[in-house]
Amino acid sequence: MSKLFYKVVIQEIKDIGNTGCTDGEINILLDIYCGVVKKLATTLARKAYYELADFRFVSEVKNFSLEIEKENAISDRYIGVFKDRNKTLEVVAVLERD
Repeated sequence: MSKLFYKVVIQEIKDIGNTGCTDGEINILLDIYCGVVKKLATTLARKAYYELADFRFVSEVKNFSLEIEKENAISDRYIGVFKDRNKTLEVVAVLERD
């Protein structure tokens, strides 16, 4: 079964930064993160970097970038870090079968 059909389970969210992210930003960023994890899981890549300005999303998060990394080669655990000028959001998730 393709990992595109797996469910992304968020294990941990750390809002690190001077001002922190708003609830609206966090919800949008988590939606983006879940989609990116599923796409990354279907490839051999272990690390990826995205500028959210390249995505078709609301302008609320266009200044963020996402660096996502698979914890190790045999794990389905992914660590992602969203960064804006003074905001940082770290998300840890795993893939599980439905």
